[in-house]
Amino acid sequence: MVIKGKYDFDGDEWEQVSKEAKDLIKKLIAKPERRLTAAEALEHKWIKTYAKNDGVKLSKIKNLGGLKKTQHYTKMQQAALTAIAVQAGPDDIKNLKQIFMAIDKNGDGTLSF
Repeated sequence: MVIKGKYDFDGDEWEQVSKEAKDLIKKLIAKPERRLTAAEALEHKWIKTYAKNDGVKLSKIKNLGGLKKTQHYTKMQQAALTAIAVQAGPDDIKNLKQIFMAIDKNGDGTLSF
C-alpha cells in the first residue's frame, strides 16, 4: 500500500504517535522526488524536538556519537532513524565509512565496547 501511496495512520498502534512523527513518516515514505533527504529529515520538527527532549545533540547524531543510545529507543524511534539512514547519499556513506574505520581500532570490521 505504501508503494501505491495509499496508507493511513488508523489503528491503536498509531494513537500514541504524535502529529509531528506522522508528518515525518509521510515525508520519508513519499515518492523519491518528494522524499526528504537525510539532511532535511534531521531538520524536521519531530527530530529536533526528540533530540532536544532526550538531551542528544543533533551534531552527535550526525557524527554517530549518539549511536549507542539507539539500543534504548522505542520501536517508533528506531523506525524513524532507520528511515533516515536509508536516505543517506554517497557522500554520507563515505563519511560514515571513514568514521567507522576510525573507531574500528583493530581493523576487524566490528565494533566492541
